[in-house]
Amino acid sequence: MNLKKLFASSVIAGALVLGGGSAAASAATVSPAAVPNPVAACGSLYYVSPTETSGAPSLKMWCKVQAGPAWNNGYTGPVDGVPGVNTWKAIQRWVQDYGYTGPVDGVPGPNTYRGMERFAQVTVNGSMSAADWKKFALQVRMWYFAD
Repeated sequence: MNLKKLFASSVIAGALVLGGGSAAASAATVSPAAVPNPVAACGSLYYVSPTETSGAPSLKMWCKVQAGPAWNNGYTGPVDGVPGVNTWKAIQRWVQDYGYTGPVDGVPGPNTYRGMERFAQVTVNGSMSAADWKKFALQVRMWYFAD
């Protein structure tokens, strides 16, 4: 179970224990204490909210992916903004919630991108366009970081 699901379950359970009857689950945000120490390249890029101006994957985007969804799905490597095999394995585990059924092999391909596209709520075609990357980066920031 990833951190987002665990957090939502805790919110619901807590509300029921307190007599609330039901509760709406909210998205988990990453707290500074929960994120691994980033290397100098990332610094605190994922705690600021500059506007994403490019549709290309950026250091800033990968820092957020590694510190957010990848970290919540088993990534334990450095938060350095450089996606490697272990970053991609964590992404593949994460996008299983978005229909990915391929192997968790750390090799991105059309199936991995389809899961990422579903998360980003863009047209699903297995090929990330500049607009898709931009929306993906925005969705990661909105779901995982309170900035």
